[in-house]
Amino acid sequence: MTVEVLLENNGYLNLKELADRFVRERIFGIGSTIKGFIRNYKDKRKPWYLSGVHSAGNGALMRISPVLIPHIKKPSNELWADTLLSTLLTHNDPFAISSSNCFR
Repeated sequence: MTVEVLLENNGYLNLKELADRFVRERIFGIGSTIKGFIRNYKDKRKPWYLSGVHSAGNGALMRISPVLIPHIKKPSNELWADTLLSTLLTHNDPFAISSSNCFR
């Protein structure tokens, strides 16, 4: 889903669109953190940036690779923000965010 959002938005990571896709589309191997995010975003109607669950699981880290792609061709400091926000979307935890930034 992350790759699709990037491709459809010319490399821009539209996190609202990604959040909407998490709710709309089937997710294979969905974990409890994503389920919590969906519950917060869809059922409780929290904004995407407040729907992340306090979890240091590895699900957000698994989504980081696609986030790097636009920055390979055109490096920028926005990579830090994209990494942080794509993690925060579902895993609102300082350890998850730090791990994602270290990995990238």
